[in-house]
Order: sequence, then structure tokens, then C-alpha cells
Amino acid sequence: MNQLPLFRTTDPETSAESAEYIAPKLSELQERMLIAFSFPRTANTAAEYCVERYGEHPAESYRKRTHELLRAGKIVVVGKQGRARMFARCDQCQVGRMHHA
Repeated sequence: MNQLPLFRTTDPETSAESAEYIAPKLSELQERMLIAFSFPRTANTAAEYCVERYGEHPAESYRKRTHELLRAGKIVVVGKQGRARMFARCDQCQVGRMHHA
């Protein structure tokens, strides 16, 4: 998987250093969330899936990866469940085609 941006250019230098330090952890969490989004889910249900399947990290650590994956175009918004947005993988529409219908 391509390395996703871990910090904004406007972040303080300490944030950039911290992001580089934890980069391997984030990559792993992003990959796991991407697997969770093989089916449409909310960020919370995808995070719960990852905690149940992999453990190791709290749900919040997984949930925070959703926005990074969305910004990188790896997942897309495909609908809503109540007030929560539903996301699914987008691998240029090989998976999660419903947003292009």
C-alpha cells in the first residue's frame, strides 16, 4: 500500500517528527481498516470489526484511519446509516462500485 500522508504541512515540526516515528503502526492500521471496508460500514463498525479480529489497538486508533483513507481515495462514502456515513473500498471501483451507479 502506498504510504499515506501522516501530517499536514501546517502542523508543528514535532507533529511531523511524531508522525514519522509511528508511520509503520499507521500503515498496518490503515491496511486493516481497508479490509474492514470491503463491505459498506460506518467508521465505528469498521473499527469494532478490527478490534474483534486483530485486537492490539483500541477502536479509536482504528477509527481515526477512516479520514486518512477517505482523503487518499482508498474508500468512498456510499450512503448513510442513521446520521453516520457509510464507507466502502474504492480500488478504482473494483470493489464498492455502488457510488458510481
